[in-house]
Amino acid sequence: MSKVEEYKRKLEEWEKQQAVKAKQFNPDEFLVDPKQFQEVFVPEINRIVKFRLLTIEEMSEAVAKAKDNMEATQRIFAKMLGIPYSKAKRLRGDVLSAILQRIDEKTRFLTIMSTLQLNK
Repeated sequence: MSKVEEYKRKLEEWEKQQAVKAKQFNPDEFLVDPKQFQEVFVPEINRIVKFRLLTIEEMSEAVAKAKDNMEATQRIFAKMLGIPYSKAKRLRGDVLSAILQRIDEKTRFLTIMSTLQLNK
């Protein structure tokens, strides 16, 4: 076997290995299960907070109902925790901030929120 043939064979073998490692994107693998809750410990309030991930649709609906960015954040936060918006908007600001910070460390929630900024 010539050197060229050998390198070609090795390249083909490497390409096959890479293809096996990298799976094709399948959106069904990343759908949100509305019943699946995650937990995060929030040391600032010494509590474990249960929350669920939201779909893009759920976040967009919450933003559409809001008159400003703060209300949008509160509405999304309420949906994530499974509590009424009327209760979420009465939480202390430091508690909301601490919980959001810990959720963000696990999910990048605040990064997602920045892409949904309102233009109202």
